[in-house]
This record gives sequence, structure tokens and C-alpha cells, in this order.
Amino acid sequence: MPFAKITVTKPLNRLIYINGGYEQSAGNSSTTTFRVPSGGHVFETLDGDDAVDFRKAFRVRRNERKKSIELDRVDPPEPI
Repeated sequence: MPFAKITVTKPLNRLIYINGGYEQSAGNSSTTTFRVPSGGHVFETLDGDDAVDFRKAFRVRRNERKKSIELDRVDPPEPI
């Protein structure tokens, strides 16, 4: 299965959670490149109340090796 390296350009310096895995973050948006398989993914951040405040649903095509994304604000934040 092909993999791609995902860079999160916005928001900066936030913990990223992938595909609803809220138990542990996958890394920090400012310092981590996220390696994911081709297919659909959801990247999110949580605010201080453990509610989703930024989110991006996107698809990685089989031929993509790198992708940059910007998460969109969730207003109001949604509880997990």
C-alpha cells in the first residue's frame, strides 16, 4: 500500500489527532510530518475542553507522495 507524507501548515504548534484516535496525538503540526496510507483521512486538533476546534477531511491518492493541508476551524468546537 502506498504511503504519503502529510504536512499541516495551519494551525501551527498544535497536537494532531488522526481518524478519531483521540487517546494519543500523532504529533505536533509544527514539527511532525505525518505518514499515512492512501485513502481517506481526518486530521483534527482539540481545544482545552477536549472539543474538536480544527478539522480537515481529505483523500490521499495512490500516486501522491507528499501533501500539505490546512485544517479548517470548527465553530463552535464539537465535543468528541
